Amino acid sequence: VRIDVPAARLGALAGADTQRLACVADGSYVGGSGLGVWRYDPATQRLDTWSVDHSDPSRRLLSRSVALLAAGADGSLWVGTRGGGMHRIDAATGAV
Repeated sequence: VRIDVPAARLGALAGADTQRLACVADGSYVGGSGLGVWRYDPATQRLDTWSVDHSDPSRRLLSRSVALLAAGADGSLWVGTRGGGMHRIDAATGAV
């Protein structure tokens, strides 16, 4: 799968190599890298990001290094990190 997103839209995640990739039930793609997590919806071209230094505190992770991505039955996203534990990202609000 190739997903072309302008680097300027990736913010703090620009330049990071995606190490984990998942396609979730709503058709969006979720990627994890050594800098955080991104979610891209090709239908709307919306891009959301989460990282340790995100400007929005509700989108901050406790570790940069993503080891696992999994979609919950309720649409939430579970992110396992190295050194920062598990994070649950709410499907409706995007809050961690």
